[in-house]
Amino acid sequence: MAVDAPYSQVHDAILGKLPEKIINYIGENDNSGQYTLFSHVKKNLEKILWSDLDFDNYVEAMTMDWSSNEHLEKLTRFKYDAKYKLLNEEEKAIWDKAIQRVYGNIDWLTNNAKPILDWIKGHE
Repeated sequence: MAVDAPYSQVHDAILGKLPEKIINYIGENDNSGQYTLFSHVKKNLEKILWSDLDFDNYVEAMTMDWSSNEHLEKLTRFKYDAKYKLLNEEEKAIWDKAIQRVYGNIDWLTNNAKPILDWIKGHE
């Protein structure tokens, strides 16, 4: 069974075989990148925490364009996962900051999506 490239690249970044910026690249460019990164949190949190990766950078890359209730649910449900208890206070604050960022993205879309779409339709 072949392992998909982004998943393998995240794994290699955790092990220090690839530079940390691959995490940002995956978050920005891979259509499933944020889920690939989230999947690693769920499966390999200990390795992420014990690696040289910056947890804040990792979570920010993972959630950079999260803006739906589904995304918000993934983050909030993880707080009830046994692995969440592995996070120290600083890492929990980073997680909470990500939740607030997603709330902000949802709020922004709620308030701005329709006017933007209306403007685009009016300028076609």
